[in-house]
Amino acid sequence: MAVGTEFEGESLSPAAAKLAKAAEKMSGPLFAAVDGAQYGHLPRLLKSLGLDHRSLFLEHGDEKIEAASGWLVPIPDQPALLALLAHSEPDCGSLVLWACPAGEAALHRHLRSINLVQLPKSTIPQDEESSPEEEGATEPDGTSDYESVLFRHYDPNVLASLLPIMTEGQFARILGPATQVLFHAEDYGGLRSAEHPGQMVIRPKGMLRIDAEQIEELEEVRHEASNRKIADYLREVAPDNAGQMDEERMASFVAENRRSAQDMGIRSELATGYWAYLNLGSEGRVAALPTTRDYLRNHPEDGTADEKIFALMHRLSKPASGETA
Repeated sequence: MAVGTEFEGESLSPAAAKLAKAAEKMSGPLFAAVDGAQYGHLPRLLKSLGLDHRSLFLEHGDEKIEAASGWLVPIPDQPALLALLAHSEPDCGSLVLWACPAGEAALHRHLRSINLVQLPKSTIPQDEESSPEEEGATEPDGTSDYESVLFRHYDPNVLASLLPIMTEGQFARILGPATQVLFHAEDYGGLRSAEHPGQMVIRPKGMLRIDAEQIEELEEVRHEASNRKIADYLREVAPDNAGQMDEERMASFVAENRRSAQDMGIRSELATGYWAYLNLGSEGRVAALPTTRDYLRNHPEDGTADEKIFALMHRLSKPASGETA
């Protein structure tokens, strides 16, 4: 069969086809770190596919919670990879491929060692949950200004946003005994691959730590990726208006609307995209209306600013009185 086009009668997505093709060039034993939260019940699925699997977390008393955590899956051959991809999300956003000549035990031990990273406490939202104590979320001496948080290294978009801001030493710490990682990050340009920088690079010991300056860079990277998604959304839902803008003008328009959305109290990417859509169609008149600004900023009885935008879009999507859907 043509690689990456079909598996047992089921067509593979374009992303899965690209990932499968690129994986052919990886050397050494191949493994997939898989996000169980993206599947109905990952262990059950893997068992049905005849694929071995090991949890990347300590055994949890709640089977559902354990099933939704990270898992390491050895990939013995291409049919095994195609089987996994055929039963995953089309954008392949639920797994990261690792090449590790040292073998399964070494990679499993390493991935468990990077389940947590340390972030400056000043950069962590107050309502963010602390990392589970059973994963060793204790702070070594001299790290009172840092807090341990979960590192979703099995999420392609997390890796794609983080790797560009890493130092060589931090990058080497993430890869550990692995020689290469490969994944498809839909929000960050698609197929991505990174190879180990070499054994001469000094890796930081202990828990991986990310400093405040890197967090700022990370936010910029994520905002740029989010802005691209919003621009793509506008071109899809409003091709006439969006089609009149070149890349530079569209980027500027989205950035302006992100700033005004934040000023209105809008927080989520989806609500920001809706806000940009409303302003694109009205040539900015929606944002300029005093009534709009007052409603979004005040009147908590009607919900958050995001909820108000969602309600408005829902009303606009309904046919006018007397019309048929």
